[in-house]
Amino acid sequence: MMKKLINKFLIIGSLILILLGQKTAFCEQVPMDQYKQDYLQACKLIANKYIYLEQKLGISRTDFYQQCATYADTVDWGSGKPQFVREIRKLRSKFNDGHFNWELDNQLASDSSYFLGFIMTMGKDGNVYVGRIYNTFGTDLAPGDQILSWNGKDIHDEIDQFSNLIPQSTKLSSKEVATRRSTTEYSWQPLRDNLEPVRLIYIKPDGQIKEELLTWKKYDASTKIQYVHDDSKLFLTNNSFPSLEEIPSDVQYIHSSLLYFFRTIAGQKVAVLHVRQFYNWDTNDLDSTFEKILAGHPEILVIDLKDSAGGQTKNMIALSSILNIQKDYRVYKETIAVKTGNKHSRMINFSEEVAESYDLDFKNIWRGKTILRINSICGSCGDQFARWFQLNKRGQIIGFPSAGRWGDCNTYTLKNTKTKIDFPFGNEYSSEDKSMEGIGVKPDDITGDTLDSALEKLIGDN
Repeated sequence: MMKKLINKFLIIGSLILILLGQKTAFCEQVPMDQYKQDYLQACKLIANKYIYLEQKLGISRTDFYQQCATYADTVDWGSGKPQFVREIRKLRSKFNDGHFNWELDNQLASDSSYFLGFIMTMGKDGNVYVGRIYNTFGTDLAPGDQILSWNGKDIHDEIDQFSNLIPQSTKLSSKEVATRRSTTEYSWQPLRDNLEPVRLIYIKPDGQIKEELLTWKKYDASTKIQYVHDDSKLFLTNNSFPSLEEIPSDVQYIHSSLLYFFRTIAGQKVAVLHVRQFYNWDTNDLDSTFEKILAGHPEILVIDLKDSAGGQTKNMIALSSILNIQKDYRVYKETIAVKTGNKHSRMINFSEEVAESYDLDFKNIWRGKTILRINSICGSCGDQFARWFQLNKRGQIIGFPSAGRWGDCNTYTLKNTKTKIDFPFGNEYSSEDKSMEGIGVKPDDITGDTLDSALEKLIGDN
């Protein structure tokens, strides 16, 4: 009897182990041939729907897909996930487009993201500097230190090579994004096969040259505003770039993407509105925010779009309207016809369309002096707003040229791995202008200074 019970338990235990094994295999693996299928699906989607394909690659859509299919036959897909990730990464690297992105599903993403404990940025002089330090890593680096080399390689060569993995719409944006991302490794978007320790040589502002060996550590990341001054998580922009947004401790907000604060600079009261993104807030949020700003009686308003994540045209029109830009925003909207594959365009009065469903009758309108700050992370609706602001001569623009990433985007999910790819399916631009894709907006005054320093010089000189 006891022997029968033991055998019964062994059989049940074996069945449980088999089932657990099957579940683990389902969660962690995809049949090898399905990796190739998903790669080809990604190529087909790009060939059929990517609006800028001919512009970016200089070949036809048919030739692009044929090249992908021929190449896929030469790849050894036997290693599974690692090879698939390398191929999706390589596919992405073909397109210098800041709107082109990919992201692994949870079943393929690793358990942890990794971080080196600091964020780098490009200076106006073209050199690479430390922008922010996370003190929990115990590094001797400090903001303002200039990075000279990375594992024995000149830092500019390292950044240029890294930018080839995630090329953006402009060279300047490619360099800045690569500089920001080079110290991070996201679980959902691995850009390296191995995480080796990094030996840095850097120079202090006083001229002292130092060396430090840094190791990658598991680290959580968040876009939530409460982590802006909290070193327990890597603070990200709302489109997941390591953030260098200048958000002071006395910031106020009604909506967490419409942040405002006041400063007295060169004897004048200045209100700063930092727009983190052009979505998830509505006209009531914007009107209520401007009610608070106007109640502070500022003489100058600064719209700060440094590291702004972009968003929706209706929010861009709302912000323009509350700044007393009354002109209708008419656009050419260009898409690819599903049946023929040909591009076609039509004119839209976007201001009229938005006004039908979005209340633009603001109670609190700013008509005074306005300064706009942009940088090479700010793109999409940030580009769009900056260009409309510039065309309407609404005020002075400072900072770095904007990212020049343009167009209407969609997210597509691959059938087997559930990997997501994003890219523009349509192009949209003002009837008074051409597409800003690959161009961006050039400021009147190019500066990499902090906002306070830049305003001190600008307002003080005037």
